[in-house]
Amino acid sequence: MWALVLAGGKSRRMGQPKAELMLGGASLLARVVEVGRQVAAQVVVVGDADAAARLGVRSASDYLHGAGPLAGLAGGLAICPEGLHAVLACDLPFLDAALLPRMEALADGADAVVPEVEGRRHPLCALYRRECLDAARACLDAGSRRMDDLLDRIHVRTVRPDDAVPARLARSVTNVNTPEDYRRARELLEGGTS
Repeated sequence: MWALVLAGGKSRRMGQPKAELMLGGASLLARVVEVGRQVAAQVVVVGDADAAARLGVRSASDYLHGAGPLAGLAGGLAICPEGLHAVLACDLPFLDAALLPRMEALADGADAVVPEVEGRRHPLCALYRRECLDAARACLDAGSRRMDDLLDRIHVRTVRPDDAVPARLARSVTNVNTPEDYRRARELLEGGTS
């Protein structure tokens, strides 16, 4: 398994680049890269070659510049070997390293393994087979940038909190999109509940 960390977003809701926001002495991006190092044979930062170089990992470019996370997924999968690979947003401050091998064990031949918490899918804390690359490119080439459009085209194994034991699924998929999310994440970390 490789870990593809998507870091090319515009951070519109945050108002500043969220990948470099500091939390617990490390940037959000560095925290996710470190989890990737724990479980993956290779870590790749997609969409930010400078950040990848600073963190000492490989980089990849988006399939289409400015086309969102689906383009990052396609760009990352393009350099991966066959098999299942983690695709992770750069803003998952509480990602549990135990979650990724647990999801891999639950794949059972699916094209993707995607967490669902309280009825919401989390496609940027998920596993995808390299074979999803063609479907991702087809979506983008047709003008679609939605991750859900890709998920509708492939065989998805959904993982829910009961499946993910011992990993803390709800905490792992918590992301930081807004200044309020960032404030809450800092409070959780300082409260020792990470």
